[in-house]
Amino acid sequence: MDKYQPIRTAVQDAGFHTTDLETMGSWDRISIASKRFEGGLTGYSFWVTSIDGRWYLGTWGGLVYAAANEEACREFVLHVLTQGGPTPSHFDPAACAQYQIMQLDDETVDRLLPDDRPDEVW
Repeated sequence: MDKYQPIRTAVQDAGFHTTDLETMGSWDRISIASKRFEGGLTGYSFWVTSIDGRWYLGTWGGLVYAAANEEACREFVLHVLTQGGPTPSHFDPAACAQYQIMQLDDETVDRLLPDDRPDEVW
């Protein structure tokens, strides 16, 4: 089974959108967004990855966050999508605390995603 299917299903069932699997060197991700247009996704968007059974979320501003587990990641994803607004450069600290989402420092991100630094990927 696709490791992203539970999150993808929850997002789509809530009326939001995901990409197909995006390979990023030694890791992969799906992008998630509040809106779709003819050329792709738009609106409030970010990405999610699972590496070695741990769940991470990233903003297009280059910040990466760790989720306590898959359920916390899925619930956080649905929470932030329903809040609306523009694409975030960072996630709201209060929502992160509520859903056990922790921002990672640059050194940790460099070890976690060695092939592509998120702020260099976009």
